[in-house]
Amino acid sequence: MPVEETYRTEDIFASREDFYAEISAVDSMIPSLSNYRGRLHEDATVVYECLETLDEIARRASWLVSYSRLRLLTDGGNPEYTTDVARAMDVQSRMLRAASFVKTELCALTPETLQEYIQTEPRLNQFSSLLRQVDLTREHMLGLEAETTLAALSQLRASPSQIYGTATTADMKFEPVLDSQGKQHSVSLMGVMMHTEVSPDTTLRRNAYASMINALKPYRHTLAASLSTHIKANVTVSRLKRYESVFHMMLNESAYGFGSADEVPVSVFDNVLDTFQAKVSPEFQRYAKLRQRVLGLDRLLIADVKAGLDPDYDPSLNLEDVEEWIVEAVETMGPDYVDTVRSAFKNRWIDRADNYGRQGGASCTTVYGLHPFIFSVWTGSMHSAFTLAHELGHAVHGVLNTRHQRFLNTRSSQFLGEAPSCFIPQLLAEHLKSTAPDTRFRRAVLIEEMNTYHHEFVTHLLEAELLRRLYRRAERGEALPEKIITGEKRDILRQFWGDTVEVDDDSGLMWMRQPHYYMGLYPYVYSVGLAAATCAIEIIKEEGEPAKQRWLDMMKAGGSKNALALFKMVGIDMSTPEPLERMCEHVGKVVTELEDTF
Repeated sequence: MPVEETYRTEDIFASREDFYAEISAVDSMIPSLSNYRGRLHEDATVVYECLETLDEIARRASWLVSYSRLRLLTDGGNPEYTTDVARAMDVQSRMLRAASFVKTELCALTPETLQEYIQTEPRLNQFSSLLRQVDLTREHMLGLEAETTLAALSQLRASPSQIYGTATTADMKFEPVLDSQGKQHSVSLMGVMMHTEVSPDTTLRRNAYASMINALKPYRHTLAASLSTHIKANVTVSRLKRYESVFHMMLNESAYGFGSADEVPVSVFDNVLDTFQAKVSPEFQRYAKLRQRVLGLDRLLIADVKAGLDPDYDPSLNLEDVEEWIVEAVETMGPDYVDTVRSAFKNRWIDRADNYGRQGGASCTTVYGLHPFIFSVWTGSMHSAFTLAHELGHAVHGVLNTRHQRFLNTRSSQFLGEAPSCFIPQLLAEHLKSTAPDTRFRRAVLIEEMNTYHHEFVTHLLEAELLRRLYRRAERGEALPEKIITGEKRDILRQFWGDTVEVDDDSGLMWMRQPHYYMGLYPYVYSVGLAAATCAIEIIKEEGEPAKQRWLDMMKAGGSKNALALFKMVGIDMSTPEPLERMCEHVGKVVTELEDTF
């Protein structure tokens, strides 16, 4: 691929030789943690020195993992990249195993003793995320030997996710398809999500959907076994740790060994899923009926639910123009936002190539002490512009977070993590609607807003609903064969769309499109993030500069406070349905405005 379309991983390590030299260096540092083993009860200074040592080792290990994974994202079939990820993960596993005593020994301290340590050694506040985790998980910690064993098995527990990634990038073959004009198009998971499923060409959409389903089918039993293994492993660990349910563990214990968990009650998780499905489903059914009428479709299939609403208007966007649009949209938030956007484009922080072997989805990885790396294919469409804006939101958060927090304190709660990324696309939509040269361009922006809501609310929310159902089944001791997983997904889609969309039997296989099922309960937080971002923009409009500063302060805070407390800094109470309901009302207004344009 042209080098300008790739990100510059040599900013992390100049060469693969440097990467392996750092593996040796980090390996040699890991034994130093044993100097503190059995000593954390001594005094606050010993605890601080131990955490400082761990912070340095964990930071350097994160560089190894980031470098190897960033390269693998661009070419999942490259055996060199696969080998490097395995080596990096092995180092991280050894570090977690060597450091497993830290939380165990801290949990053995009484809450009063730990608080006394913090008062005696104020620098311990630099690790408030980890210390808060101690208070949350104290009663669920196993003995040192058991915790060490779990840490040693961390790489094996990640195997289902790696199996999924290998199957979808290195093994699956997608047959090319024809559009309505007889032109041939290649098909990939990423290409379907970013391009063909939003295409106005009905023949192309439906053919690409069929190609995708046919590519997924041969792997359905293998990947169902992989996902089932992952889910049952989490249920088993939650029982070993004496949690009330697997949901209590996954919402209140960090999945990364050292970092911030969601730290929200299970009732909040259920509230998000229940509120959005009840309130958003009618709006999207109304939107589906509009789509069918506008496109003149006699039947609306699952392959049509993201189809472009204005087929004859498809402006091909210039990347340089999109950069300027995003800069203009974020200027009101100050120089940190503008500088990050400019640097991302200028300094090759973005990998935007669409090559064979590229993994699906888009992501942003911030490398502590360096800069963010954005993985987001560029197709020249409005959709890819908003996706890029989303990842730039993560980038700004990463820059501010790592600039103001120690490494171990940068792990923001997943519950908060998608709010900064949803913020920039919302600002971009507001900007483009206010500066639209004509009604049709404004309509295109409204359509992309709905694409965003569809992706964040519908796609990810229904992923979260599938996770909720599967984990509940697993807790009841039920098996999770492919028939159950696919059947549940199909049932969820039919309940959401009602009689407005024909949900075919094979649509249940769409659970195979996303790696999110291997990331805890992650998918539900997209809805939270979009609701919080929408509310934050409304608050900023009302209050001006003070509200802007609170938003920036929230992003600088990293994992220093739990997510609900961080949202309250901005003036949003995400423990209640109110922000969620406001977001649903906003979606309804956009649907109405779109109806009016037609």
